Amino acid sequence: MTSLKSLDLNFGECQRIRSLGNPSLAQSLRRFARLQNIALNFRGQISDQEFQKLVGSLKKIRSLQDIYLNFGKAGHLGGVSDISDKALEKLSLKLKNFMNLQKLHLDFSSLNQITDKGIQSLAQSLKRITSLRSTTLRFEKCSSITNPGIVSLSQWLGKLTWLKSLMLHFAQCPNIGDVGIKGLSEALENLNCLQRIDLNFGECKKTTDVGMKRLKDSLEKMTSLQRVDLCFIFIGKITQKTKDGFSQVISNLPSIQKKWVML
Repeated sequence: MTSLKSLDLNFGECQRIRSLGNPSLAQSLRRFARLQNIALNFRGQISDQEFQKLVGSLKKIRSLQDIYLNFGKAGHLGGVSDISDKALEKLSLKLKNFMNLQKLHLDFSSLNQITDKGIQSLAQSLKRITSLRSTTLRFEKCSSITNPGIVSLSQWLGKLTWLKSLMLHFAQCPNIGDVGIKGLSEALENLNCLQRIDLNFGECKKTTDVGMKRLKDSLEKMTSLQRVDLCFIFIGKITQKTKDGFSQVISNLPSIQKKWVML
């Protein structure tokens, strides 16, 4: 077992996971020093303290190439998770050691105790990781995340010049506005290898025509894109001219194969 290279554990439907011995799981993970791929799905069924113990168990695993962590709350289960900035900071310190990381999927949806501070610590720690080919970050309904968090994240994303797939879901984060979208737009222009982009900032009500025009201009320069998925419904004021401009810009991309745009 110590030579295990791939591990996939799904506790997403287990409403009593807090009583099922997470400390034992953390102790077991320490034995798998050769792991290359790990997927842990708790969907809100884990506490802040338990999360930190679990993350601590990754210390001796340096060979990870694919990380999938889903700790966001599942709506139909409710969830007991109180994961906070402190837990995210601890995860960040571990992630920076995975220099060969190719894929990163993090889901912390509906966790309102996560703020810009947690996002900023994540971005700061990940600055060393530039080998990523695929990145998915889901923080929907994290209402405490604002523009500074998105700007910090964008500064890191702009360095991922080999990235091929990017998914950012920050829907229903009402305090994200034009400053954050403009920072993200600037970063996207550096991603010359990006083939797929999926952005969901629906109901970010402080986002207006100002930020959206900047995003449109950036997308026009991203000639390697093959698939584009955009959702910016129920945001601030955006003109029909800007909406029409998105469809035209994306349709004119030389490599585009599939698009889905909802504005």
